[in-house]
Amino acid sequence: MTSNGYAFKYINHYVAILIVFTFIPFFSFADSSACNGVPKTLRISLLIFNTEQRNAFEKIATDFERTCQNATVEYVSTNDMQYKEAAENWLRNDASIDVMLWPWPADLRNLIKEGFVEPVSDLWEQQHASFRDEVTFNGEQFGVPVSVGFWGLYVNKKVFDSLGITSLDTWQDLLSACQVLKDNNVIPIALGVKDKWPAIAWLDYFVLRMHGIDFYNALVNGDVPFTDEKIREVFVNWKALMDAGCFIKKPNVYSDKEVYPSFYRGRAGLLLSGNYFIGQIPNEVLDDIKFVPFPVINKSVRKYEVAPVDYFIIPANSNNVSLAKAFMAFLTQPSTLNAVNESIFFISPYSYTKAHKQALVNDGQINIASADGLTQYMDRVTPKIFYEPMKTALVNFIESGDIDRVILELEEARQDLNKQQ
Repeated sequence: MTSNGYAFKYINHYVAILIVFTFIPFFSFADSSACNGVPKTLRISLLIFNTEQRNAFEKIATDFERTCQNATVEYVSTNDMQYKEAAENWLRNDASIDVMLWPWPADLRNLIKEGFVEPVSDLWEQQHASFRDEVTFNGEQFGVPVSVGFWGLYVNKKVFDSLGITSLDTWQDLLSACQVLKDNNVIPIALGVKDKWPAIAWLDYFVLRMHGIDFYNALVNGDVPFTDEKIREVFVNWKALMDAGCFIKKPNVYSDKEVYPSFYRGRAGLLLSGNYFIGQIPNEVLDDIKFVPFPVINKSVRKYEVAPVDYFIIPANSNNVSLAKAFMAFLTQPSTLNAVNESIFFISPYSYTKAHKQALVNDGQINIASADGLTQYMDRVTPKIFYEPMKTALVNFIESGDIDRVILELEEARQDLNKQQ
């Protein structure tokens, strides 16, 4: 029960990751008549990753139930590895979910075309053009954004200061830092790829830093063959880090979360991660951690950053569309989004230009605000048929260091993508 006595339930509880992002839209409140009439239960799918996030959404449920007194909010959660399968099933076969977290714009487009997603254009008053395109089909919008996320390097300052490492601005700085860390029996870079998807972050940043965002976009669209010499250059640089002993041994044995303790306890010096990691850092070592951008590799390439996006969508098979829109409009009010994002270490679209109270989040916010362009994580902007074999190929590369093999496997995945498009 919530504090005001209304029912509040989480079903199928698992620890999970919510990665969220948006630009700066403004939404109108939905038709208040949705909150009149017979009592209804509104079921909303979420990925819950910490107590603060759970508390924030519990407060939203309480506040919304006070505003919309015929509504009871019920959250349904699962872990990040299971969520996509469950989400697609909810959209296609199960009318039990009324509002759904959806982080994958490339796959969303196909589902929109198939008629599984409800348009929500009436919730928009103004749109930022570069965001609107991600959720627009045939002139209508099919999702509303919630928060801003970011990626970059996290540095254990205590370790770096003790070893006199002062800069990670350039590729050579990174190689030099790895050598100093290794010489002092510190794992240079903590990396866990047992769940495969964290490997994509390295491909994202190598491509962006070496060849820029236009090449990146062509690559994720399947327009560039992985046999292109620019791709080989990416893997040559990646292998240089591997050959230099910069990564934790046997990264395929560890999940992303399982390498965190080695980093914040000072047994590793660096971690490439999204801002969701901040909520996992123990308070007693929080001041030891610093956020820095991924280093420059090609000085002639402008600065581009990875900023993932989450949306809330309404399944077309929902029996409570009006009430679902009322909830989404309520959630996207500036005061509500600001409070949620402050508590979970993300950035609200309404406070995008304001300093964040958490220093690491503020540094990440400054970094993406200064970027010449933003992209989402690669497994969000390309379809599942492409990114699933991509993840496997990248993990195989991390295990073997075989450049020819990874290029062949990725090129086969690209050709399979193009056959289906």
